[in-house]
Amino acid sequence: MRHRNLTNPWRIAACAAAGVIGVWTLAWGDSLMAAGLALAVVLVMAEAVRCDVAHRLVPRELCALMAVAGGAFQLLAFGWATFAGALVFAACAIALCCALSFLVRRLSDEEATPPLGGGDVRCIGAIAIATGRGAFLALSAGAIAAALFCTVRFVVRSPNRRKPIPLAPFLMLGLMVGLVACL
Repeated sequence: MRHRNLTNPWRIAACAAAGVIGVWTLAWGDSLMAAGLALAVVLVMAEAVRCDVAHRLVPRELCALMAVAGGAFQLLAFGWATFAGALVFAACAIALCCALSFLVRRLSDEEATPPLGGGDVRCIGAIAIATGRGAFLALSAGAIAAALFCTVRFVVRSPNRRKPIPLAPFLMLGLMVGLVACL
């Protein structure tokens, strides 16, 4: 079953906190609302990290909530032009990830695990929307951190070096870098 953990209290708390922050900030003006939405994106991403590390699954709901809150943040803080640019960048990033996964699967064994799962790709798109003009830096930082982790794991000859890693913790780092960069 895909959603074996849908009613997890942590997921419910993260989504509820994101919703409360979003609604609460509606009464306080644009700058506080934008800050609340950015915080909501971070809280939802934290729950996505927990799900990815614990179950190797990034739920669609969390990616959708992150994209909506991040898009609202971009609209409030930077306007339509930045939001539109973020959507275009997110579409390009998703297309590139899908194309690379397809190529890797075609060039390797058909039974091989794809380098990026669907949850990772959705998470990359949501981060691109949430970080706007800092999206390239955000995704680059996350990819570099993941590559460094894998390199160290390979160099020290870890017994788990051939196992796939959860990408969400590295994307969380990228999200933080991207949010700081877009401010």
